[in-house]
Amino acid sequence: MPRRKNASPSRHADSAHDLGALHSLIRPTTATTFLRDFWDKAPALFHQPAGFGHLISIADLDTLVGLEGPRGESGFLRATRTTDTGSEERAIASPAGATSLQALYGAWADGFTIIANGLQRKWPSIAGFCRRLQAELRCPVGANLYSTPAGAQGFAAHFDTHDVFVVQLEGAKTWRVFRPVQELPLADADARVDPKKLGPLVKLATLIAGDVLYIPRGFIHDAVTAQTHSVHLTIGVNQARWVDLVKDLVTMAAGRDVRFRRAVPLDQSPVAARRTVFDLLSSLHAGDLIERSFARVQQQPITSGQPVPDGHFLTLSGARRVKPADMVEHRAGMPCIVTREGTAASLRFPGNVVSGPAWIEPALRFVAAHRVFAVRNLPGALSAEGKCVLATRLIREGFLRFHNRQGAATWQRRRSVRHQKAR
Repeated sequence: MPRRKNASPSRHADSAHDLGALHSLIRPTTATTFLRDFWDKAPALFHQPAGFGHLISIADLDTLVGLEGPRGESGFLRATRTTDTGSEERAIASPAGATSLQALYGAWADGFTIIANGLQRKWPSIAGFCRRLQAELRCPVGANLYSTPAGAQGFAAHFDTHDVFVVQLEGAKTWRVFRPVQELPLADADARVDPKKLGPLVKLATLIAGDVLYIPRGFIHDAVTAQTHSVHLTIGVNQARWVDLVKDLVTMAAGRDVRFRRAVPLDQSPVAARRTVFDLLSSLHAGDLIERSFARVQQQPITSGQPVPDGHFLTLSGARRVKPADMVEHRAGMPCIVTREGTAASLRFPGNVVSGPAWIEPALRFVAAHRVFAVRNLPGALSAEGKCVLATRLIREGFLRFHNRQGAATWQRRRSVRHQKAR
């Protein structure tokens, strides 16, 4: 096959929706309209009649405590409230260090908001949703749960240094959103806000189950409950900024060009320093450095992190039984990209990368583009045995599983029959 230099990566495309997770938050608004009119610019309110109760509910709060280790986990579960006298946080740990359920019950009864952080790593339904959204938006996505009793407030007015989608799961909560005091703050910005110096109010909304409030970074906001409790997810989106691309670009350049790695001379004059910096920055446009850095920044959110827990060990138990007629599928919430580097082609996905000779690139691109497929349909120069070998490797490496796990179930039945005969 003809050689292709630095082929651009292909993004994993959902067979049903290109931006399915985003669409589920903002519909009937289109992704094009949202990205043009609101993304990084202005707050927006959406309503999804079906709601999001399938992700998590207040009934699951007790279970979240069991996700901690026996000595607790710093920052995972918190209890906080804001009153006229200020904000406070209540200790909820037992003497052994783990969170006490009784302490959580007491804090919630006393008006404290219960917070569960980092659910994109701990709760499968939320993990899968965040993984899909992360792949679609090409930036890291996280999720925290907030459960607030009636007539309470968790936090004073503040702003976040990342965009958020507030997804109302149960109850109701009234939100105020104010114009930023600092436009598009960076991650190290001081998010404290003087309550006496709030900017103009730009949105006032009481969220009910199924509502989604998008708040771009920097917009000041607070929220209170009234007659009913509230449970909502805050889905945080850490957009890739131009400063992130420039930092990565300089880092890549430093690996190639020793001039970036040299120490700044102690006797360097400001004029000479200006000239040196100008020369270094001017060199960044040489070759394919910018294209490679741009691809790397966009690929990183797709390939970082761990797969969504989905019982993959069941599939692994039957992996060596792969046959050409077997139907296989992508694991849940498993985005991917295919890259070509010289004589090697690679399939990159959360937590792993599978590489091989360049001539398997058509097969890898087929795998990336088809969520469900028969092993025998893999294209390219692979023999029937080679197709089974590749599918087996992608199962063992954690990207594929048997479709509906029928293959694994068949393997378990065959093994059971053999064991019975052996007896």
